[in-house]
Amino acid sequence: MTRTLIPSSPKDELLRKSRRFRRAAALAVASVGAVIVWIVSFPAAGLDLVVHSGPTTQIGLASVAIVPVVAGAAVWATLTILERTVRHARLIWMILGWTVLVLSLLGRFS
Repeated sequence: MTRTLIPSSPKDELLRKSRRFRRAAALAVASVGAVIVWIVSFPAAGLDLVVHSGPTTQIGLASVAIVPVVAGAAVWATLTILERTVRHARLIWMILGWTVLVLSLLGRFS
């Protein structure tokens, strides 16, 4: 199957910009949501969020704010690459996402 390049119309460009805006907004909302949960759950309640894998590490505000953005950007890049290279990008992306989720949960039980 060969792909032909079709000149993009103003409507296509607007759709692309809208898609980018929605995805960037989702990254911002994820980061802000994580920070709000961290503030309400930990400092306000007097709790400490620590990881006891190896040396004890305390999880701070910077980590809570940055990790959703980095992970979201990686997911966004993956979806963008899939959309440009394969036909059923969303389906593949969702299967990949669910697989990563299940594998990340299995790691906790080993």
